[in-house]
Amino acid sequence: MNDNFTISNTVLGKGAFGTVYKGMNNETNEEVAIKALFKNKVDAKSLAKEIGVLKRCQHENIIKFHGCFEDETFFYVATELARGGELFDHIVNRKRYSENDARAIIKQVLATLVYLHSIGIAHLDLKPENLLLKSVPEHYDEKNAKFLPCVKVADFGTALVINRTQPGCEGTPGYIAPEVILGRKYTTEPDIYALGAITYVMLSGQMPFGGTQEQIFQQQLSGDWSFTQNFSGISKSALDFITICMSRHQEKRPTAAQLMTHKWFTDAEIDVQLAGTQENLKQYLAKLKLKASFQAVRIGIALSSDIGLKMVENEHMIKE
Repeated sequence: MNDNFTISNTVLGKGAFGTVYKGMNNETNEEVAIKALFKNKVDAKSLAKEIGVLKRCQHENIIKFHGCFEDETFFYVATELARGGELFDHIVNRKRYSENDARAIIKQVLATLVYLHSIGIAHLDLKPENLLLKSVPEHYDEKNAKFLPCVKVADFGTALVINRTQPGCEGTPGYIAPEVILGRKYTTEPDIYALGAITYVMLSGQMPFGGTQEQIFQQQLSGDWSFTQNFSGISKSALDFITICMSRHQEKRPTAAQLMTHKWFTDAEIDVQLAGTQENLKQYLAKLKLKASFQAVRIGIALSSDIGLKMVENEHMIKE
């Protein structure tokens, strides 16, 4: 099939567009994940764009691209094998999880954004499912209570090389930025909004928004969210970090580089154990597996007209 790669029979995952197998990079002797994507279900230009983005990325917190090839039926894309699985699955299984742990993990993601934005790339679909782990040692809780995994940002299918500002139409409800829903121009601002939403979930175990997809969009556009009782004990600097990241007004959000010096990362505060958050995350993950509505969706002009334009017409609803 291809001299550079060997595909095993071990299935790592399945989806509507194909299957992910464990494989081997024969040149480097590294185990890899190989996506086998049906040609009749995948847009070749979009896939080529994603591969082009991955080729440009050389960062320890980004899934490494190994190569690609094809046959009559499939496109194959080989990437780094994230042995540790998804970040949130790891969090719920930890014996100890605290605000300090969440802070250290978020800082890894933020550092990744600093890198991406510095080379002119916006991810545009940051969400928990796209945060994988390089590896998680067995019995790490007994061996190292302070163990923190290396995060790997994955899934660059919606990523864009930034050319000044551009409108877009993709994302995930609850994490997609208001300007994207409204069809406005943007550069890297949506990634900061998504980071704020991820931080909210990591500290509370729940989303800032709820209801149907349309209700979630309405809440996002009007800034209708608050800190629940699950944030009791969480530091004020963490609350401030989330608040400025999730501003509805993209021009008010700091850049990734500016956020690296935010007081949440620089000021030492009393650590808070987040056992309740872990329980909430278990419920959150269960809902993700049951609700297909939380998968990435395309937001068309009709959606912008039905929701976004109505919100713009009612300016009193979108004042902070």
